Amino acid sequence: MTGLSIFAAAAAFGAESGFAGFAVPAPPVWTLSPDYGVGHPLQVTVTLSGFGAAKVGEGYALTIPDQVRTGTPGAPDIAFVAKTIPGVSGGRATVRVKEVTSQDFTNVVVIPSETITYISADGEKPPVEKRERTQSQAIYGSGGFWPVDVAAVQEAWMGTQKLLRIECHPLKYDPSLQKIHFCSMLSVEVVFEPENRNLGAE
Repeated sequence: MTGLSIFAAAAAFGAESGFAGFAVPAPPVWTLSPDYGVGHPLQVTVTLSGFGAAKVGEGYALTIPDQVRTGTPGAPDIAFVAKTIPGVSGGRATVRVKEVTSQDFTNVVVIPSETITYISADGEKPPVEKRERTQSQAIYGSGGFWPVDVAAVQEAWMGTQKLLRIECHPLKYDPSLQKIHFCSMLSVEVVFEPENRNLGAE
């Protein structure tokens, strides 16, 4: 389905919105290996049946069921998937992409995410919320897909518990080509390196 036009895909899937996505996508399915730690990589697979689209003005905001959109002001308004699991104490996580299954959708206008500002003409009154969609020139004014990375990991401590947040970006958008790159399957590996491996090194 690579390069399928928005109109052909809409007809193929019967999407009521007229968008080149899937009519009734399901929430993403995560598969994680049960055992992981230093020296034992975590294997992660995310499978998606499709994505949705909300018509906004002259374009679309792309959605994934049960997931939030990036919300980066001025960046393409697209969803991503994330999961938080127990981290590995004494290990520093890095991620690498092993395999993807993808397809492209062309001739699609994806709108920028909202920028929220608060305006107050009178300091004694609550400020008024102003929402507008203004394109980030750093993204919309240059070529290439956004977001750049397919997957990323973040680590944080909550009390004595280390947490690992895995983010996958199955939707990417190239404004210069008006093209969506959709990954229906992402397979990644999270490796845990010893945090103190360089201690004592000259």
